[in-house]
Amino acid sequence: VEPYILRELILEGTGRSFDSILIENQTVSDEEIEQVCSDMTEYAKSRCKSKEERDAIRPLTKNQLLSWELIEEREGKTIPAYGFNLLAGKAIPSVMSRVQCAVFKGTTRAVFVDRKEYDGPIYRQIDDAYHFVLRMIRMGARIDGVVREDIYEFPVSTVREMICNAVCHRSYLQPSNVQVALYDDRLEVTSPGMLSRDMTIERMKEGY
Repeated sequence: VEPYILRELILEGTGRSFDSILIENQTVSDEEIEQVCSDMTEYAKSRCKSKEERDAIRPLTKNQLLSWELIEEREGKTIPAYGFNLLAGKAIPSVMSRVQCAVFKGTTRAVFVDRKEYDGPIYRQIDDAYHFVLRMIRMGARIDGVVREDIYEFPVSTVREMICNAVCHRSYLQPSNVQVALYDDRLEVTSPGMLSRDMTIERMKEGY
């Protein structure tokens, strides 16, 4: 059995997640925490489609990060968990936390045309990988009366959802990155890790 699988089983057995594991030899300042809260709040607003949605976004606070177990206060110091560093875009030694994107010629990985690797806050990685795909896929147009509508060869909302799910549900214990691969005939998004114990491919096909 691979060591990372054992670590995942241990975490699962104790009801913990990788995100909440504290990095005991690190501390974060109030300024760093305020910056992460501000950046995430602004990002949430940027994803809104209307003024009403933006106005409904409340600023993220240190107390919320504490309740999410992304930081812990101890003896006057604030200790970050892995999840905090992932949201802050801070490198974690021995943890692979990037999204690798590539375009291949044909239907195999024999010849690549272009490739990019994205790091930084994980929510930014999702955006970067999504826009990489949009730049690389073909786009046509449909005329409805006098209105011209641009149409991508893949449904863009599905592309974003695939990448978002891969990043959100990946295993950071496995020595691998999320991979987004574009071929002549398909798009593949690979997420390190395993399915949860009660999930199978068959159940997924049934709509679970």
